[in-house]
Amino acid sequence: MDKSKRLKILLEKGYFPSELPPPFVTHPLAKFRSSILRQWDDVDGVPKTKFETYSVPRVGNRRRKLAITNPISQTLLSKAIADNWIEIRQFVGSSRIALDTPNLAENQSRAIPKPDFNQIKFKRLETKARHAHILVSDISRFYGTIYSHTLPWALHTKDHCKSNINNNAVMQNLLGDKLDRLVRKGQYNQTIGMPIGPDTSRILSEIIAVGIEKKLLICPD
Repeated sequence: MDKSKRLKILLEKGYFPSELPPPFVTHPLAKFRSSILRQWDDVDGVPKTKFETYSVPRVGNRRRKLAITNPISQTLLSKAIADNWIEIRQFVGSSRIALDTPNLAENQSRAIPKPDFNQIKFKRLETKARHAHILVSDISRFYGTIYSHTLPWALHTKDHCKSNINNNAVMQNLLGDKLDRLVRKGQYNQTIGMPIGPDTSRILSEIIAVGIEKKLLICPD
């Protein structure tokens, strides 16, 4: 699968939240992606945009806020991911403990198919058969509390990023820094939080989660 095909899948199947009703589609955006990007090449810089939110019911009386991102911001972020998918896939695939690894799917309803949560149940049963206790943890409001600067920290280590923070020649060539800037531009330069709904957020959150794993398990970079 080449870069253009990966971008098409992300825009066509991974743009809107899966909870959005079927009449809302992004097939035209995906179809004319190359033309749109050529036109945008004449524009100086990346726009600063905001995403719209709407909520859907959750268990109990709670609701979940989902995001409808700006099409230009989402296209530019999706292109960065599509162009660098091999590097991203290699990084998230390096996890030692993940039960599921996100992968772009051509013949599925979503760009990144949802994980099989039954694997968690099976893992718990397997663990219970071997051990007396299980430690269960969760990251509260993971998407809403993500700090976008952790993307370059996860991919390139925090020490490397901090030591080159004033070296634009180095930082601008880092994939993590580019993803960080594109995420921030899509939410009016805010560094806290990530839109819930687009499959790009699933990919980016996986990068951060693997970065956390490497730090906790003291895995080699």
